[in-house]
Amino acid sequence: MELLKRKDGSKSKHGLWDSIRENKGSGKKPTKAMLSEAKKIKAKTKK
Repeated sequence: MELLKRKDGSKSKHGLWDSIRENKGSGKKPTKAMLSEAKKIKAKTKK
């Protein structure tokens, strides 16, 4: 798997938010599945 170089200089795997950003730039709206996953991730990080 190829790693992406972030603006802060770190490297990480292609993730959910990268997909959302790509879809936003292409004029496509995020799917329901993407939004539900985002909610799950947010809920986990708040704990």
